Amino acid sequence: VIRAPDGHNRGGGIYFLTDPLPDASPHRRHTIIQCPHARSDVYTGKLGLALFQLGGFDAFFSSSMRRNTATQASGTPIPDVEDPMTESSSIEDISPADPAHNRFSFFQIAHETWMRRHPATLVIQLHGFAESNVVDDRQFDLILSGGKPPMDPDMFFLESARRLTVCLPGYRVGLFGKDTPLFGAQSNVQGRYIHRYTAGTFWHLEMNRRFRDALMKNNALRSLFFTCIQEIAATYEM
Repeated sequence: VIRAPDGHNRGGGIYFLTDPLPDASPHRRHTIIQCPHARSDVYTGKLGLALFQLGGFDAFFSSSMRRNTATQASGTPIPDVEDPMTESSSIEDISPADPAHNRFSFFQIAHETWMRRHPATLVIQLHGFAESNVVDDRQFDLILSGGKPPMDPDMFFLESARRLTVCLPGYRVGLFGKDTPLFGAQSNVQGRYIHRYTAGTFWHLEMNRRFRDALMKNNALRSLFFTCIQEIAATYEM
């Protein structure tokens, strides 16, 4: 547990590492779960931890900071909201308390350290996005991306989206680059590090609030969702 002192919003979080499985191959590919906006994206931290506790995952990284803890020039705090679906390249627009976009956060340091040790890791990131009745692409309940520029998704992501669709009847799954141009996670610093320096895979899942509420209230739906992700992770390890 990393506690950041007041005024230092770069690393508060909880980091769990599991013991290696006794019968695991030293060459197997690892899978970890990350929730960089565990408090701002409602329920993502709770869902990520519950998934991790089912077993079969190697680590769980969760930020305990609000995405926006910065103060505007007027002296008023910047409102803390769920993902507004914007991709900003300006460092001035990024709060230091946002570990998915701050490359100097402890969260990112932990991520880089893990990836140097296990460069073929599958990194599953859970996020939540703010809903809108105006933007057409918000018709999706879940949007999956790999943090790469728009292009034809590779087979692993196509299969991941197919499995999610089969597991979650009644919910719409969108795949970035195929179904929607939104939520590509291209400014995500964990994804950028993976693509630039490792042989790992960045699996970025955005969920709207309706779906997250349903997961928290419906044990059967949550079990289906978790089982689906476990199956996707097992496919990656093959």
